[in-house]
Amino acid sequence: MKKIFWILLAVLVIGGVIYMNANKSIAPEKEIVAPESDSTRLETADKQPQGADMLTGSYGLAGVEWIFTEIKPGDGMNAPVVQARVQLVGVTHPDGRKIEVAPWRLSQEQGSCSEIDKPADEKVAALSYAQCWWAGGGNQFRAVRDGNMLRVDVRGVDEEEESPATFKQLVVIDLASIAK
Repeated sequence: MKKIFWILLAVLVIGGVIYMNANKSIAPEKEIVAPESDSTRLETADKQPQGADMLTGSYGLAGVEWIFTEIKPGDGMNAPVVQARVQLVGVTHPDGRKIEVAPWRLSQEQGSCSEIDKPADEKVAALSYAQCWWAGGGNQFRAVRDGNMLRVDVRGVDEEEESPATFKQLVVIDLASIAK
């Protein structure tokens, strides 16, 4: 009977040690850092991706960049054809790991494309806007973050119309699913 007791005790101790070591590799100990001054804290916050939070499971995202690659050049009479993509910048896992993400293909557009300022009629707080334009019309894009989702919307614009069309969802990117 004593022999069984000691064997069970040894198994429990070894199991506890294994469990404790497994948790250390998953959740490393926190580093003790001297308090920062308010000015240092503000400078650091500007450089880090926004939104990463291990407690809520949210992924960090510093922003987006629009990538426009000319597929077929224009000739003055015909518009150039452009591949529109969006690049997620500064994506981080909730535990702080940086994640590299490939550009996301959106659409083929006609005209000249570039990032633009927030349109005057726009009420949504988007991360960034872009526009493809040719001969008085084109498409506008906006990138909107909602939790772990990044939504890219598109709308048609025409210089002849008084008010632009409503933005419609083009693509939704789930940070949690692409970052695994």
